[in-house]
Amino acid sequence: MTATLSQKVASFISVMTFSGVNTSGTNGAGSIGAVGNGNANSGAPTSTLVTQGNGSFVVGVGNDWDNAIARTPGTGQNLVGQYLAPVGDTYWVRMETSPTALSGTAVTINDIAPTGDRYNLSIVEIMAAAGGGTTGSISGTISPAASSSGATVTLSQNETTVATTMVPASGSTYSFINVASGTYTVTPSEIGFTFSPPSQSVTVSANPVTVPIFTATAASTYTISGSINPAASGSGATVTLSQNGTTVATTTIAASGTTFTFSSLANGAYTVTPSETGFTFNPPNSAVTVSGANVTIPVFTGITTSGGIQLLQKNVNGNEATGSQISAAFPSNNKLVFFDSQRFCGAASQHHNHRTRLGIRIFRRWVQSQIAIKTSPLTSGTCRIARAVQIRSH
Repeated sequence: MTATLSQKVASFISVMTFSGVNTSGTNGAGSIGAVGNGNANSGAPTSTLVTQGNGSFVVGVGNDWDNAIARTPGTGQNLVGQYLAPVGDTYWVRMETSPTALSGTAVTINDIAPTGDRYNLSIVEIMAAAGGGTTGSISGTISPAASSSGATVTLSQNETTVATTMVPASGSTYSFINVASGTYTVTPSEIGFTFSPPSQSVTVSANPVTVPIFTATAASTYTISGSINPAASGSGATVTLSQNGTTVATTTIAASGTTFTFSSLANGAYTVTPSETGFTFNPPNSAVTVSGANVTIPVFTGITTSGGIQLLQKNVNGNEATGSQISAAFPSNNKLVFFDSQRFCGAASQHHNHRTRLGIRIFRRWVQSQIAIKTSPLTSGTCRIARAVQIRSH
């Protein structure tokens, strides 16, 4: 092929031939499908089109008119050729490493580098012959049969899913038909199993291909367990186990019970969420990671939503002092006391001209108080109240 130019210039020509293309139309015009164009004053060269046929190739031609810099192709692409012109420009040709299996697929031709020059990039779809190039097939087996029943097998190309199929009940084989020529990855998956090898690469060239056997092995599983306190808030509560926003399992705590357990879990990150009418929970949920061992999560504390005063701990004594602070000691497994959703630790009081030690008592008098409020469970074992409660006659 010869190109006749109107003058002497730095130039670059690349010639490519294809077989199995659509030769219909005038001078084989049927071989040309979708086209795309990209350009920018600065950026990584990129252009995208949506394929119009099965089994087509996408090819791109570009120029960088700022610098003569070697190209770094994007994923799933080959650099056919490039010319670093002495005048400071770059010319290149790029194409997919394998055909795009299905029509309606968005295909991008791009460079990862350079990213700071002005560019033009035009791409074109080379259409496959009638039938879309879907003349091959892929089939295989998962062993043993008892482990393969219900397994999902995924066919992908350039990290994009092309098709999926499921091994039928009591079966062990799978197949993909009408597959365009190209290189693919076959990957089996099933909850509770691992596979050897995890995936396999296979090339279709207008022929049936059999993938070597996958061997399924039951994966080790583990448990997540926990509890809800007090028992009144745990009994009958529903606990949900989720992963990546999808519910994996639910369980209901038995009457008069406080504990729950999820079994047969694979390694991974999960979220545990309790719920029950009339209660909120602290924390509202708990993130947990299973990694080769059973896991027990921290206790959930149930809080009634009915309002009013709820006493969760009693028999707490305070000591009156002459200073501006008094202290009350709690055991390390302290339970909180709630007053209209505000947490407090205890109280001591003064009544005008005489002093007395008081528990929590209710007076039909005007009470003005300042109480040290705790916003989380006690860990030090001691609660300090900044000032005593003042009781005034009204």
